[in-house]
Amino acid sequence: MSRLSKYIIPILMLFALALYAFYPGSTANKFGWNTFSAGIEKAKKENKKIFIDVYADWCKWCKKMDAEVYANPDIQKYLKEKFIPIKFNGEATTKITYNGEKFTHAELTQAFGISGFPATVFMKPDGEPISVLPGYHNPDEFLKILKFIGDDHYLNSSYEEYLKKKKY
Repeated sequence: MSRLSKYIIPILMLFALALYAFYPGSTANKFGWNTFSAGIEKAKKENKKIFIDVYADWCKWCKKMDAEVYANPDIQKYLKEKFIPIKFNGEATTKITYNGEKFTHAELTQAFGISGFPATVFMKPDGEPISVLPGYHNPDEFLKILKFIGDDHYLNSSYEEYLKKKKY
């Protein structure tokens, strides 16, 4: 091994590690996301609603959600308090079980009626869907939506009525 390659390989490895550590979405990755199966079980045990971030690896808006929304301390705090958060690759071919049936991630994404990324699925603790929210939402708007679902306002009013009552 040449003297040059002795130094270049470690430097490249350090550079790659630094890129990963400082990637904007890395804060969100440290948040404590659950896998689908583990999250569903945890939600039942803790009697908490389920929050599923459905993403695709190539999706720039998904990365923007990671960097701007899921990295927001207020959103992280509220999610941890009210939901079991699940990170879910909507295009993966990994098999999972939902309601006694086997699906790939892609099949379940389609079954939820999701046709684009990012998307957010809200579920009751037993896994029954509450709503699917398509697209990117900025942190302020997203926190309002989280509170609408998390505090059960969706049971008694529309989102528009909720916003008027809360005077947002």
